[in-house]
Amino acid sequence: ETQRSRRVKFGLNVAVAVAAVVAIAVLVNWIASRQFVRYDFTATRKYSLSPQTLNLLGDLKSDHRFMTLFSRGGPYIEQARDLVDEYARRGKRVTAEHIDTGRELGRLEAFYASLRKRYEDEVAPLHQAVLDNRSALHTVQQSASRLLEPMGRLLDDATLTDEELKRFIQSVAQAFARFGGDIDAIDKQVLDSLDQPLPRYGQAKQNIVSLLGALDEKVFTPAIERFGRAVAGDQLSPSVKNSVLGMIDSLKRTRTGIQQAVATLTDAPAIEAYDQLVGQIEQPDVVALIGPDQIRVIGIGEMFREPDPQQVEPGRQPQLRFQGEEKITGALMSMSLEHQPMVVFVTSGQTQAIGYRGQFQQVAARLRSASFQVEQWSPSPQPGPMGAATPAGPPPQPQPGQKAVWVVLPAEAPDPMNPTGAGAAGRVVGLIQERLDAGDAAMVMPTLSQSARFGGPDPLAQMLEPWGITPQVDRVVLRELEMPNNQTQATSQLEVFDWPDGLSVTQALAGMPGVFLQACPLVLGSGDGQGVETWPLVQVSGRDMWAQHDPQSQPNPKLDPATAGGPFVIAAAAQRQGGRIIVVADPAWASDQITNYGQQGLPAEIFGAAFPANAELFMNSVYWLAGLDQLIAASPRSQDIRRVGSISPTGLTALRWALMAGMPLGVVAVGVGVWVVRQRG
Repeated sequence: ETQRSRRVKFGLNVAVAVAAVVAIAVLVNWIASRQFVRYDFTATRKYSLSPQTLNLLGDLKSDHRFMTLFSRGGPYIEQARDLVDEYARRGKRVTAEHIDTGRELGRLEAFYASLRKRYEDEVAPLHQAVLDNRSALHTVQQSASRLLEPMGRLLDDATLTDEELKRFIQSVAQAFARFGGDIDAIDKQVLDSLDQPLPRYGQAKQNIVSLLGALDEKVFTPAIERFGRAVAGDQLSPSVKNSVLGMIDSLKRTRTGIQQAVATLTDAPAIEAYDQLVGQIEQPDVVALIGPDQIRVIGIGEMFREPDPQQVEPGRQPQLRFQGEEKITGALMSMSLEHQPMVVFVTSGQTQAIGYRGQFQQVAARLRSASFQVEQWSPSPQPGPMGAATPAGPPPQPQPGQKAVWVVLPAEAPDPMNPTGAGAAGRVVGLIQERLDAGDAAMVMPTLSQSARFGGPDPLAQMLEPWGITPQVDRVVLRELEMPNNQTQATSQLEVFDWPDGLSVTQALAGMPGVFLQACPLVLGSGDGQGVETWPLVQVSGRDMWAQHDPQSQPNPKLDPATAGGPFVIAAAAQRQGGRIIVVADPAWASDQITNYGQQGLPAEIFGAAFPANAELFMNSVYWLAGLDQLIAASPRSQDIRRVGSISPTGLTALRWALMAGMPLGVVAVGVGVWVVRQRG
C-alpha cells in the first residue's frame, strides 16, 4: 500500500466521519426543535406552571391569544415574557405574541386595529351619537353670539333703570363672550379622543355632556328664570320688555337643543368593557389575554409582590416575588367560567370577615383573583360609621344559574351587653339549611360550644348530622409537649404534613405543611342513609395526642391514655343527594392569622407562607363545593414553597473544599489507578 493510497483512504475516512457528525448534529437539532423539552431545577419551580394552571389549560374549550406589549427590557420583563411563552407551549388552545411598543409601531397599530374591529358594533351607536351632537356645541356658540348684540342694546337703553337686572345681563353677556374659547377647547378634546389609536368614545361623550349640562344649569336656566321674573313685573318699559321676551325665546330654543343633545348622549348604550380596556391597555408594559368573548389586561406591576422596605436589609437588593402566573391563571379562569360563582362569608356577630378589619382578607383576595364574587352577611346589627349600629340587611341572593358557597364562620359567644344579637346563631343555621335545600353548598367551621359543654344541643351540630358528620364541640384535640425542664405541657396546635388522598381537595396538598390551633374532633357516620358519602380531609394521630373534654376547666390538661392515639378527624367533606358540604372544626385555620404567617414570623405575602396548606385547602374546598373539580390542584401561589432547602454554612464550606481540592485529588487518584493497571498489564 503506497503512501498516496493511505492518504486517500484516511482522508475519505475523516470526511465520512465529519459528514456523519454533521448529519447527526443536524438530525439531533431538528428532533430537539420538534420535541421541545426543558427542565426547571429552581428551588421554587420558578419557571414552571403549577398543576392548577395545567389543568385549566387542558380544560379550555376555545382559543385564547396572549399579547405582550412591553417597551423596555430587564429581568422582570423577560420573566413575564417567558411565562407567557410557557402558557403557549403547554396549552394547545393558547398562542402568544410579543410586541415591542417602542420599535414595532406597525404591529402595534395593527393590534389596535384588530381591537377596534372587535368592538365596532358595540361602540357604533355611541360613536354616531358623539358625532351627531358635536353640532350642539356650535349651535350654543352661535346662539350666544347672536344674543350679545341685543344684550348690548339693552344695557345702553336709557329706559332700563333696574340696576340689578343690568348687572345680571352684563354677567350673562360676559359668560356668552367666554363660550367661544370654552367650546372650541372642548371640541378639540372631543376630536382628539376620537383620533386616538383606540378612540375614547366614553371620554368624548362625557366632555360634551359635562359642558352642555354646566351651561344649562349655570347659565341658560338661571337666565330664563331671571328674565321671566323681570317681564312678569311692571317696572320694564314696553320696548325693554319686548327685547327681554325675544331673548327668553332664543334662550329656551337653545336650552331645548342642549337638553335633547344631553338626553341623546345619556341614552346611548354604555360601552364600559371597551372603556375599561382602553384605559388598561394604554398603560406601559401590559399583557393582554384575548378570548372569544372577553379581554383581560394585566400590568407588569401586578405581576410582582414588592417586599416591605422595613424587612429588607440595608444595602441589599430586594428579591421581588413573581406572581404573574397567579394573575394570568385567575384571568383565564374568569374568562372560562359561564357564571361567576359567589362565596358568602356568614358570621353570627359583629366580626368582619372581609373589608375593614376583616379576618379572612387573604383568602378573600385569592377568591377574587379566581373570579369569585365575594360577599359577607350577618344577622346581627353592624356598627355604623358614626358608631351607631345599623340593622342587618337581607342575605345576598344568587342569580339564576349562579353557584353559591356559604362559608359559616365560628359562632360568637352571646354578648349580654348586646341583646339585639340574641338568636343570631340560630338564624344562621336556618339560612344555611334553606340554602342547602336550594342546591347551594356550604363550608362550616364549628368551634367549642358553651351549650355542648354542659350537655345542651348545638344547632349547627344538629344540622350536620344528616350529612354523616358529627362535630364533638365539647372537646379539643391536644398534643403533649416535653419541655426543656423534663416537664410536659399540653398544646392544641397541630401541625399536619400528611394528607388523605381519598378526595382531590387534599390530593393537591402533598408536601405542604398546615396547622390547626384549636381543633375539635369529628365523627363520621352514614348520616340519614340517603346516598351520603363522606371523606376525611384532615386526620391526626399519635400516642401523644388525645381529645380533652371541657379543656377550659383545666389549666394544664394531662395525657389521657384511655383516649390517646386517635386517629382524630378534624376536617371532612360530605356529599348527599347531589349537594356538598365541608366541615373544618377549627376557628382560625383559614384566617389571616395563619394564612399570612410567613417564615420566621415575617409576612407570607412577601416571604412565603409557613403553612401554605391552609390557604390551599380553603381554595380547593371552595372549588369542590362550587363544582369546579377540574380546577383543584396545587395553585400558582404554592410555587412559593421551596422544594430545595438552603445550604447550611457547614455544607457550603464542605462543598467549596470539595470543588477546590476534592476534584483535583480525584483526577490524580484516577491517573494513579490507570498507571497501576498499565504497569500490571
